[in-house]
Amino acid sequence: DINECEHEGVCQHGVCNNFQGSFQCICDPGYVLTADRSSCIDLDECVRSPNICNNGTCLNSMGSYQCQCYRGFKIGPNRDCIDVNECLINVGLCVNGRCRNTEGSFRCECADGYTLTPNGEQCRDINECSERDDVCPAPGRCQNLMGSFICDCPEGFILAHDGMSCIDVDECTTVENICENGECINGRGTFQCVCPPGFEVSPDGTKCIDHRQEECYERYEQGTCLEPRPVRILRKECCCSSGAAWGLTCDRCPHISSAEFEKLCPLGPGRSESGADLNECEIMPGSCQGGDCVNTDGSFRCECPMGYVLDHSGRRCVDDNECAVSSVCGNGTCSNVEGGFECSCQDGFAPGPMQ
Repeated sequence: DINECEHEGVCQHGVCNNFQGSFQCICDPGYVLTADRSSCIDLDECVRSPNICNNGTCLNSMGSYQCQCYRGFKIGPNRDCIDVNECLINVGLCVNGRCRNTEGSFRCECADGYTLTPNGEQCRDINECSERDDVCPAPGRCQNLMGSFICDCPEGFILAHDGMSCIDVDECTTVENICENGECINGRGTFQCVCPPGFEVSPDGTKCIDHRQEECYERYEQGTCLEPRPVRILRKECCCSSGAAWGLTCDRCPHISSAEFEKLCPLGPGRSESGADLNECEIMPGSCQGGDCVNTDGSFRCECPMGYVLDHSGRRCVDDNECAVSSVCGNGTCSNVEGGFECSCQDGFAPGPMQ
């Protein structure tokens, strides 16, 4: 038997096994037998299996091959190209957004108020104030924030429901009791109170203040005004200082416990619009008949001279009947006189120091 395995070039790139009258070549991995089965030649895996690398380019080599993966892919356990999950390996991707892995790449889904950068790897803030024409037009003032913006509205305007513009506030229809005693005219971002004759706009411009000075009445009976005060005053001064009615039309003052009184005199009886005490002794001359008027904080009192006391009204001094006290003259007879009394003593008695 001839041992063919000893011949040069037999079973190159393989293992030769000699048999009786023959031999066998067992090729190394990556090689195949030649047609005469005497040798091993390279196997071109790239031609034999066109999809061997999947997402890459196959490069054949002697006895093997190599995959050059496309961008976004890497060599896998089976030597083919598998997807790279950029979202897992690069935590800096898609800041201010969400990273979505795709086959061979990734996609940034940006949050509201952000937009994709030119390289597609990050989300940047949208400056709505400079990049959008429909955001916060005048008179609003736009302030950019990360991922959003704020529209600041000046006085007289409020933010629209969509938060993108400022709309005028119609104070005439939305503000309770606006321009009281007058007419409200709305303007862009403001309003104006137009007052009738005898009224003036308040310092804050929100109502019409009555400056008419008319007679104030102490009594109101069955639609008739009685006992006018000698000085003409404002309705507020009249009604807030215990007046019963006021004016040419005998306008009755509201009851002190009513809501109308609280509205007319919000700081209570005896107080002016500014909260200062009303001096009833000045605006109610003659309010203490027969006595002296003493102004107090929020009210007044009458002080009577000796021998006089206040009647039930608290505004009139009447003679005090000292003789009503049984012991006032002791051992004598008491005779009441205007503003005092006299004692007529019995025989043997003389008037004391108080008589």
